[in-house]
Amino acid sequence: MKLILRSFQFVAVLLILALAISSAIGELLAQEFDLNSAELSFNYQSDFLWRFARDARYESGVIYILMPNGLQLYSGGVDFVSPSLISKIPLGSDCDNIELHDHTAICTSRKGVVRLVDVLDPYQMRAHGEIELGDTLFDYASNGDVGYAACGFRGLFAVSQSETGSMSIASVHDEAVHVVAVVPRQDKLYVADDYNGLFIYDLADPLDPDLVDVRFFSRPVNDISFNGEILYVAYGDSGVVSFALGADGTLDRLTSYPTPVSALKVDAFESVVATVDLFGTIYLFDADSSAPRYVAEKRRVSDRVQFVRKNDRDYVLLPDRFGNVDIVSVDHGIEPDLVWQYPGSRIVRDVAVVDGRVFISGSEDDLVIWQAADDGAPTLVSRVTSTSGFGAVESLDSLVLASEAGSDGKSYTHVIQALRPCCIAQDIKSLFAYGDLIEVKASHVDSGQIDIIAYGADGTSLVRIQRVDEEGEIFYPIVAYTDVPSRGTLTAAEWAYGYLYTASVKGAEGMIYDGSEIGRGAVLPVVGEFAIPGKINVLEVFDDVCYLGGSFGLSVCRMDGFGIGEEIERLLPGTPFINIAFDWQDSTMFAALGGSGVAVFDVRDISMPTLLAQQPTLGVAERVDAQGGILAVADHYSVMLFSYRLIRDDGRLLPQAFSLEQNYPNPFNGETRIEFSIPGSSDGRFVNLDIFNILGEMTATLVAQPLSAGAYSLAWNGVDRSGGHAASGVYFYRLSVNGVSQTKKLVFLK
Repeated sequence: MKLILRSFQFVAVLLILALAISSAIGELLAQEFDLNSAELSFNYQSDFLWRFARDARYESGVIYILMPNGLQLYSGGVDFVSPSLISKIPLGSDCDNIELHDHTAICTSRKGVVRLVDVLDPYQMRAHGEIELGDTLFDYASNGDVGYAACGFRGLFAVSQSETGSMSIASVHDEAVHVVAVVPRQDKLYVADDYNGLFIYDLADPLDPDLVDVRFFSRPVNDISFNGEILYVAYGDSGVVSFALGADGTLDRLTSYPTPVSALKVDAFESVVATVDLFGTIYLFDADSSAPRYVAEKRRVSDRVQFVRKNDRDYVLLPDRFGNVDIVSVDHGIEPDLVWQYPGSRIVRDVAVVDGRVFISGSEDDLVIWQAADDGAPTLVSRVTSTSGFGAVESLDSLVLASEAGSDGKSYTHVIQALRPCCIAQDIKSLFAYGDLIEVKASHVDSGQIDIIAYGADGTSLVRIQRVDEEGEIFYPIVAYTDVPSRGTLTAAEWAYGYLYTASVKGAEGMIYDGSEIGRGAVLPVVGEFAIPGKINVLEVFDDVCYLGGSFGLSVCRMDGFGIGEEIERLLPGTPFINIAFDWQDSTMFAALGGSGVAVFDVRDISMPTLLAQQPTLGVAERVDAQGGILAVADHYSVMLFSYRLIRDDGRLLPQAFSLEQNYPNPFNGETRIEFSIPGSSDGRFVNLDIFNILGEMTATLVAQPLSAGAYSLAWNGVDRSGGHAASGVYFYRLSVNGVSQTKKLVFLK
């Protein structure tokens, strides 16, 4: 066995860029997301799959596409043919609508958040201001350095927008019952109250508008829009009605634009009127006609639609509920023609990193597989086809396991080779009977065997498969299986050392099942219970240590026989732990913390994780996976990639104490690593590091020689003293120095 100095310098892998982003924006984001520590180099690399559009606008040759987690800008191209990405900027929370005003993109959410983005230079966008109004936001309009917010029953808010980007509420007006729309026009502010009608304010003092008139309507006024001197009103069940605005403020009814159900939104563009009804159907009218010129059915995502006249042609921008944005040509006398589509995608469910490839489920109906390239450009490798969509994804060495929801209400799991993406062994699919799988886990058991657990709210399925090589083809037939129904709504499960651990929302205890003989359809007996501190998202067991994660943080507990004993410590109390992943080669744990981003822990001592860094992410971090210096973090709509490198060179400092670390990974089936430290007081002393089987017989000797003081790391690949492979089972490794010894346990699986 070759002795090597303890060193964890790993070369960061150049990662995926799925969308071509300018180098300036890349550098800006890399600086923003760079949080390194003394032991960890942790750097933002790229993001991709910002693919769920909420709203879209066009202005001055640029298409603005609003995502829940950011804003993307595209060139308009020649008549909207083949637009190309210009730049993008992340936003801190979900946004629903976008409006453009004086080189500012106003991004708003129904939850009351307003974000201003300076788009004067489309290639260098920058966040310009932000405010949380603390109420439902129906509409927001900017007028110079003042914004006006329609906040329902809270009324009308006037918001100061300074040049420095600071925003504050200047005044609140509650004269209307339920404010749903605002339009500043010249020196007046028109406010729609869907209980009463139209409220008109004077803007002599823009920060404190003065109510000067009220026009009552017999039906709800859901929205308003101006085109010159014509006021368009989304008027209850009547569709849209236009009014001529007189010099003295009078309103003379002109034309009706009927819709089958209530009109909710209206916009006027030159000689065209667009409206969205209760069912999300979009109607386009010529201003002088009550018959619709164009109808797009049930597309509702954004509350508004935009009409554009460019190069003497008419177009309409149409977001839909699937996250697409269609740009459709709607010239007179010509059949509507789809000119360009921004292809939306489904919500990202899970992510896995295997052999430099990133597997993403939920972003499409298929499992999408990307390969990193040396130049950082993305390469779409392939897709694993699904008819109903993939869910949980788990990696194990060079395999990927992906769950799929079946049309029969059950859930299935595919075994996929990372380097040859294809589904293997149809009979594996038939045994996972629980619908809506939450997660899939896998671990090595014996020579060529793998245990897979897949759990959902109703229970857990456990399957043992055997790797078989026949004439160059690899198969994974099932050798044992069982199903374990849950006594309550299951939220987490773990399979470790022949035992199944489950946690449900019912009661404050988890269950432990003996799975030493899973058989074919065998019933697993309950052998113990353990306390849980609340609803569990994370459940991991390592020999005599258990991790329990939820909204309360991460509880590190002792294992005592069949139960979980007292809590050793609680990491990041009050911070939600949604998902965790391990890179055992680096003894590192990555945790998805929701809105708090992702945290990185040193787990060389599994019972005492050490926080190395806490990293912000674009959206809500929900799923993580890491391997070989690549970390993938997924929120609902995108995937962020980071590179990481551990810096653990202790050679400059002599250890102060004699220590033997827990081997990692443990259990292992290929190679495990054992670390130990020799203090300065034992410099040059004779050192033994031996491995014994469970009967106390010596299996292998890794070190038998004098060593200098320092930190060491050795590998054992399961080879015994005779040069053969040791049998699978439990072993003990003992370090002896100068009459002092320490012993720890490891598990070898072939």
